[in-house]
Amino acid sequence: MSRNNNDSDRLPRIPLIAGLSILFVVCVAASLWSFKVFSPESIKRAALPEKKHDPLLGALLDISDGLDNTDLAGKGFYDKYCKVCHGETGRGDGFNSFNLKPRPVDLSEEIFGGGEILTRTIMDGFTGKDGIIRCPPFGSVLGEDRVQAAVMYVQQFSAPPPQTEQTRVEGVEEIAPIE
Repeated sequence: MSRNNNDSDRLPRIPLIAGLSILFVVCVAASLWSFKVFSPESIKRAALPEKKHDPLLGALLDISDGLDNTDLAGKGFYDKYCKVCHGETGRGDGFNSFNLKPRPVDLSEEIFGGGEILTRTIMDGFTGKDGIIRCPPFGSVLGEDRVQAAVMYVQQFSAPPPQTEQTRVEGVEEIAPIE
């Protein structure tokens, strides 16, 4: 008889456990529905906050100016080692150029366009006829790959500017050149 008492005690528990299980499943489904888990993707995207401008991405895009990785690396090496004398655009007008006699060369001249002279100068340095070092050697500091990246960046200084179509301003006449 004791066995029957145990069985009879279990019988009322089975509907209770089943009922609680069903209630649990319904609650989970309702909460998931409220979190839009079962909603279409368009509704999910509409519920997301607006995408804000990423300041880091904007800064990186401003710095890169459309340069690829090699040119960007070359720009970094140029900025660190060359810009102080040769200037932002390689014209020899850098911050320290006014302290140097003679002034640094203009890297935008065509003679540096080939890259061999420039590579040798960056690697080994340049000494004037008087024996004074005009450009220190950076080959041991940078290494050949980094020097090549810097040369590729500097070669952009002597590249011809892109051709743009000139716009005509209304009401302004063309001025004939003086002959």
